[in-house]
Amino acid sequence: MVAKGKSVLKKIESEHSKLTKIQKKIADYILLNLEEVPHLSISQLTKNSGCSSESAVVRFYQALDFKSYHDFILTLTSEIAKQSIFQTYSEIIPNDDPLLIKNKVIQGAILAFEDDLANMKNDEAILEAVEVLSSAKRIFFFGYGESGYLCQSMKFKFVRLGFDCFYTTDSHMSPFYFSKFEKGDVVVAISDSGKSKDVIIALRASQAIAKRIAITGTQDNEVSQLADISLVTGVEESRYRTDGIFSRFLQKSIIDILFLAVAAKLGDSALSNLELSKKSLRYLKS
Repeated sequence: MVAKGKSVLKKIESEHSKLTKIQKKIADYILLNLEEVPHLSISQLTKNSGCSSESAVVRFYQALDFKSYHDFILTLTSEIAKQSIFQTYSEIIPNDDPLLIKNKVIQGAILAFEDDLANMKNDEAILEAVEVLSSAKRIFFFGYGESGYLCQSMKFKFVRLGFDCFYTTDSHMSPFYFSKFEKGDVVVAISDSGKSKDVIIALRASQAIAKRIAITGTQDNEVSQLADISLVTGVEESRYRTDGIFSRFLQKSIIDILFLAVAAKLGDSALSNLELSKKSLRYLKS
């Protein structure tokens, strides 16, 4: 079956160019008839998609790593149902009143967290990231726009733990860091789309020198594939007009998890550094 946390629809879209001509007909029919497909038998799907033999459908779902039509339809049905729930809460439409928008955002965020928790897709990657960050010589952050805010937040947290951290909001300044990469350094790349050219360049420049951690939206994008460790939020927001807010909720939570887990691993030294940083900022609150 498709890997845990992996979207069937996303895989159909991403693998579309690799499918045979007949398989593309099946894929196109499914993507255009999401409400109807879960109710179709294999013979009905064969006929409706314009194929002459059920074996074409068999080869199609096998190409997506499913062993039976039943498993394929069951997984697809679950995903479509979940998608419709997300739409209920994530579609902000004209004339929505502020309190309705508040409810949509909060409920959408809850669903995103529940989905992430149920799939447990980041558990192993989080354990690996904590080990790498705990022993980092220095940490370099790369991300811009909304991802830049997350970089700033993560940098601030890890500076408080006593790490030497580097980040600039100016993508033209980032290349000056490339010549400074050394063994023991860690690069954290944040890009929801995984297509940010400046972030991709930074990951390539640090290859074979620094350990690379990505916080991104999908497992299939270039940022994720270039990283040694990839933390994936996996909220299918490209279909909704939410500007990635649910994905950012998850990404911010991942940053908080990494911060707290590294602090716990470092123990007394982390507590000492946190106390020092707290004292150094006290004058701003007096």
